Amino acid sequence: MTLALVVPSDGEKPLYLTVIDGDALTDVYRHVGCDVVEAIRPTYEGVGWHAYVDEEGALKGLPRNVRASVLAYACGRPEGSGMLVGDAVFLGENGSGEGDVPWRVVIAVKELDYELEEEQR
Repeated sequence: MTLALVVPSDGEKPLYLTVIDGDALTDVYRHVGCDVVEAIRPTYEGVGWHAYVDEEGALKGLPRNVRASVLAYACGRPEGSGMLVGDAVFLGENGSGEGDVPWRVVIAVKELDYELEEEQR
């Protein structure tokens, strides 16, 4: 089981933590709402997180996800690397695959004053 942070593109919906069971990508696809995801990573190694978004989100005309973009920049994604679109799922890295979203990402959510629900399934 892996703890993930979901950032909806709809700014009216709260961010939430969820547990991803079994096949992580199947759950990621469900939370992002697509069949093909793109991994968004910071440019330098060792920061311990990555996010998944719909790989074809811009082509589909999905709304910009300002909160996910700002959060990614706050946690090491370089400025000017583009706006994320659609819902996003943030996870951690544990060396052998998906890991729990790092607490420093959750702390950044709180520092950005985003509404966060504790858990949804």
